Amino acid sequence: MEALRIESIEFGYEPGSPVLKDVSLTVREPSITAILGPNGAGKSTLLKLILGVEKPWKGRILLYGKPLEEYSPRDKARLISWVPQDPPNIPLSVYEYVLLGRAPHLGFLSTPTPRDETIVFTVLEEMDLWRFHDRPVNSLSGGERQLVMIAKAIAQESKIILMDEPTSHLDVGNKIRVLRIVKQLVNQGKTIIYTTHDPNEALLTADNTVIIHNGRIIEQGETGRVVRAENLSRIYGVELREVELNSNRYVLPQL
Repeated sequence: MEALRIESIEFGYEPGSPVLKDVSLTVREPSITAILGPNGAGKSTLLKLILGVEKPWKGRILLYGKPLEEYSPRDKARLISWVPQDPPNIPLSVYEYVLLGRAPHLGFLSTPTPRDETIVFTVLEEMDLWRFHDRPVNSLSGGERQLVMIAKAIAQESKIILMDEPTSHLDVGNKIRVLRIVKQLVNQGKTIIYTTHDPNEALLTADNTVIIHNGRIIEQGETGRVVRAENLSRIYGVELREVELNSNRYVLPQL
């Protein structure tokens, strides 16, 4: 089923200076799509447009066949959740913060139900975060806070989860944990769209990859076909090579 369709969008933050130009793509569910490109390519901006935080100058975005702007904020939040790049620095406890993910399912001025609390408990248990449940979010390490943000998105029970460079601040151990969680989520029927500047993350996790450079999509499709050294050497401006290890392909720099 088609979850998302983007048709010829253009957008910028200043008149006459587009950040994204003639961007079109389709995402089916369930799947993992990596948006890959160098810093400043427009990856985060594209996620903000999908989320509805920004509106395109031209073109349109369809969510399950319906124009994005026709959804109410509450209905949109039931379909799309968001994991930002920077971990929160707030005094709420881990439990309270993840419980915020249930907000789209609550009525006006409603309090969380036992079901909402059970969902939060289950997510924290499954992600091995319950041991932190009463600690302030801003007392955790960067990696722990990143996992808490993902837990909040999962508790939201949306069909689509957007992640903006979810491993950018993490050590190797937490990076692997996040990538494993991403793969588990798609096995549970979720559709994941995440940005990255690491081609090997895409090769390890993504069904499809979209390569963005200077605000334009230069290649998109099945990850194994798209993430090639020749494509990436051009956009990153360095010589790259491909190697195989344990039946997995990786892209490495030529030093």
